[in-house]
This record gives sequence, C-alpha cells and structure tokens, in this order.
Amino acid sequence: MSRKPFLDVVHHTFKPSPPTINKGFTLGQIAWQPEGRQGSPMLVDVASVHLDFSRKSVREYQIREMGKLLSGRNHSAIILGDFNSDWFAEEQVVQTLAASNGLHVFMPEARDLGTYRSSDRRLDWILISNDLEFVSHEVLTDVLSDHNAIIATIGVKESR
Repeated sequence: MSRKPFLDVVHHTFKPSPPTINKGFTLGQIAWQPEGRQGSPMLVDVASVHLDFSRKSVREYQIREMGKLLSGRNHSAIILGDFNSDWFAEEQVVQTLAASNGLHVFMPEARDLGTYRSSDRRLDWILISNDLEFVSHEVLTDVLSDHNAIIATIGVKESR
C-alpha cells in the first residue's frame, strides 16, 4: 500500500513455467517529497514481484530477466515481494538482485525475521537503493495467507 499515487505503471509476466501459474512483477513510480527536503520530488521506482516457488532454476531465470528490465533506470528503487528464496539459498536470487542493482535489505542474515508461516523461512523481502535506508522494519504475525506481511518505513540517507 502507498500513500502516493503510482505513475507509469507496467506489468511484466515471466515466461510460463508449467505447472506453476504465471508469475511476474508490477513496476510503478512514485514522486516522493521526503520530509524536510526542498526542491522537486524524487522519483522512486517501486516493483512488486512474485517468483516461482517450485524450481530454483526458474527463479534464477526470472531474477535475471527482472534485473535486465530494471537496469538502466536512474531512479531510487524499492523492490518487494515474494521471492520464494531466502538469503542463504543455494541460488541466492535475493543476493544477486541486490548486488547487481545497488540494493540492500534489512538485516539480511537475521534468522528471526521469517515470513513463511509453515517453516519460518524468510521468503519475502524488501530491497531498497543504497541512497535509501530502513527507518523501521517489522514482520507481522496477523494471519492473511501462508506468508506474513512486512511493514517498513523507508527514508532517504542523509548526505555526509
């Protein structure tokens, strides 16, 4: 959810990978005026993604495809969603996306931020540009699906 309207929204469906239903991402942009910041609002790309749950090879392909489509965009970015992969997974899709796009996550090696209810694995992530910072990050325990929701407050890093 966002208090800001989304601009220039595009939807991308990954190549089908039966028997899994089609997965993909939605990318939009917000014009954000951080508190206390003067001048024009900053444009921030926001992408919500859902990767394949059944095969690491498909997740690896999907993350490469997503990375290609996001490269060359010159805005701050927030990428979030169900990656169906944890930080320590063999395929390292979260680490790959972060490293190749100048992104970071909240406490990547923490083992107490599980989002997948049946195993306490951390499969859902928020990745943000290196010019942004996590002000707060919380995994909710409310039952909405087989995954727990994440709420994060994000701010702009101060120039030093």
